[in-house]
Amino acid sequence: MLTITNFRISSELKNVIGRDLITDDFVAIFELVKNSFDAHATDVKIVFDFNDTPEDAIYIIDNGKGMSADDIKNKWLFVAYSAKKDGSEDAAGVVPHYAGNKGVGRFSCDRLGRFLHMEAKTVHSSAINTVDIDWGDFEQSAKKEFGAIPVTCDIAQKFSYPKCVQEINLSQGVILKISSLRDLGHWSKKKILELKRALGKLIDPFNGQISKRRIEIISPRDLEDDRALLDKDSPEFINGDVENRLYELLENKTTALKARIEQNFLKIELIDRGMVIYKTEEEIVDDFPELLNISFDAVISFLNRIAKATFTKKMGVHSVDYGSLFLIRNEFRVFPIGEKDDDFWGLDRRKQQGYKRFIGTRELLGRISIQGEDESFNERFKEASSRNQGLIKTKAVDALQECVLRCIRKLEAYLTTVIWLDELDKDEDTPNRLSLENNKRKIIDLIKKLSLTPKISVTYYNKDLISILSDKSEDFQETLNNLKLIAEKNNDKVLEVEIAKAEKKLQQQQRALADAKKIAQAEAEARQKAETVAEEAVRNARKANEQKESAEKNLEEEQKRNLFLTASADRDKEILEGFLHQITMSSANAKVGMENALISLQSREFTQDKMRDILIEQLEVLENICTLSKFGTFANFRLNSGKIKDDICVFVEQYIQKVSKGFESMLELDCIRDGSKLIIEFNPMEIGMVIDNLISNSKKARATKFSINITGMSGSKGVLLEITDNGSGITEDYQRIFERGFTRTNGSGIGLFFCKKILDKIGADINVADSQPTHGARFIIRIVQ
Repeated sequence: MLTITNFRISSELKNVIGRDLITDDFVAIFELVKNSFDAHATDVKIVFDFNDTPEDAIYIIDNGKGMSADDIKNKWLFVAYSAKKDGSEDAAGVVPHYAGNKGVGRFSCDRLGRFLHMEAKTVHSSAINTVDIDWGDFEQSAKKEFGAIPVTCDIAQKFSYPKCVQEINLSQGVILKISSLRDLGHWSKKKILELKRALGKLIDPFNGQISKRRIEIISPRDLEDDRALLDKDSPEFINGDVENRLYELLENKTTALKARIEQNFLKIELIDRGMVIYKTEEEIVDDFPELLNISFDAVISFLNRIAKATFTKKMGVHSVDYGSLFLIRNEFRVFPIGEKDDDFWGLDRRKQQGYKRFIGTRELLGRISIQGEDESFNERFKEASSRNQGLIKTKAVDALQECVLRCIRKLEAYLTTVIWLDELDKDEDTPNRLSLENNKRKIIDLIKKLSLTPKISVTYYNKDLISILSDKSEDFQETLNNLKLIAEKNNDKVLEVEIAKAEKKLQQQQRALADAKKIAQAEAEARQKAETVAEEAVRNARKANEQKESAEKNLEEEQKRNLFLTASADRDKEILEGFLHQITMSSANAKVGMENALISLQSREFTQDKMRDILIEQLEVLENICTLSKFGTFANFRLNSGKIKDDICVFVEQYIQKVSKGFESMLELDCIRDGSKLIIEFNPMEIGMVIDNLISNSKKARATKFSINITGMSGSKGVLLEITDNGSGITEDYQRIFERGFTRTNGSGIGLFFCKKILDKIGADINVADSQPTHGARFIIRIVQ
């Protein structure tokens, strides 16, 4: 016989959707706070009324729309019903971005304590509706039906505020009083501080705008400790508004990628410590159709060593413990995505495959924000009922994860090809080192690759970085070719004009060099003919003096150990010819430069600034010739290749001892090395010019002593050169000392500018030392491998 029956619901359901579902105190408070904001509250107070007695309670007080008696009966007490789903919760003129919609968040109260006393009032009602629940009533027998257990409702004439908070005067809203707390002994000052920090991440901390939603923590028990701190901005301060200065802290201090989806395009902006590097647009219609009808906005920041230190100092917690890449859904955070050790985005799994190629969660801080208004959004990006389990896996969630990973790959491309290759950049909080020619060349190569990538359009690139490098720069021709591709792909007419000028100048120099080589070759051939007889005589003499062979071998071994030798009559002819060749080349460059200057004088576009640039360039050539002449006397290696790969510490030490001392009789020179070694590729001529300029500056400052102290850098493969003299010292305006034309003496103001320019080429830097001698000046040069 056909019968119709129905489900019965056990009182055990309370545990299933209460304490068994929400197992974390913080998540429970998050849910209750989100419910307040979903009820259009602008102010939520969380009160810890603790006096170490059984009456201790937690209050959550909001100024939301409140509830009538009908709302309580037909909505609040209707289990798993959500007024947010059917639209009856919507306020006029308010876009319904709700944080929750399952109708079970209210059972978070059960997680926190046994007893709940609720008071609610709407703006149109004079009465206050109260509800009292003893969650223990639902635990007496699983055979009792859930709906059969009574809940007490009543009417009150005024709100019952906690004694410690009497200044509140609600015209509407809700007060929740949770008592007989489950974990009363565990609500320590430390735990409340952790809750305050966690609440600071509940609402998008990367927005950069003042939130219309206020959360205040009130804990009278901890007032004395707060007063002792004096500073309300201290991360240890409990009472007061929940604030998050994360945006302010990270702005212009990190390498950040910002991304958003607009009109079927993924738009990306890469910003390095406040400097915009590039912007791109990428069509994603075929790649991520699930994301086209939602709002997607991302901020992903990489923190270098100095940014992490600043974060810890300001926030009172290490960045890795604070979290990584949070997910914000309809303006509220989805827990636990972004927590320490959470790998929702799969970044740590990738990093295990390539430590130096990929970013892990420990190095990132940021948020992914998604918003949607329709029921489809809620179904595709649905939070798990257990609110510490993140999102339910769907095809749309998979697309979201892949889209975020695509953004991160763009950030990785910049970090791995530019930033991570510059060891000294780890300690910089400004983008200054990006202007080094080595780094500019890498950025140019990156923009070229982006410009050539299908579906990607480069809509902006930094014109200060994507510009013509020095024609003395390494790989100048290759970089010029890359710039031509960028200009062509992006229709950059201004850059094309600059490239044409650079190519013309390069051709002039190449012609001058070709002429100089012909002259040098003719001179070499003439000398060869004149010296043939002498060479034959030397060979015969050597054959006749076999007994000298042992001594010559010893001499050769000694030469291998020394980069410099004292002058001798039997200087290797081929080495001297190399120096003559270099001097000829430099002289030819100077000749071409001066000829161009004379031509420019007749041009209407000729300016004083242009004349200064030409003179500085020729001064650099003459510096080169002066240093060459010293090398011609003392150096024991060929300079035809321009660069050598050797121990730069030994080079500096021997240059001071063997070369500088031979020319500086009025200055006491010293070089001390602690045994540090650093094998790198460098141009000995240019490093010699750095030392010569530093010595020259000291002489102009009337110094009588000059020293270089070489020590290893702790924590990295590098060395520090501490240069000290006893001259007139440095003026207060020392920040400008490396600018072209600025001088602390009566000189040209070019020497230190040259030094910085040369050191930039090998990724080194020079700065005024923080600690200055009583009399004199001190500089620090950092060189890394």
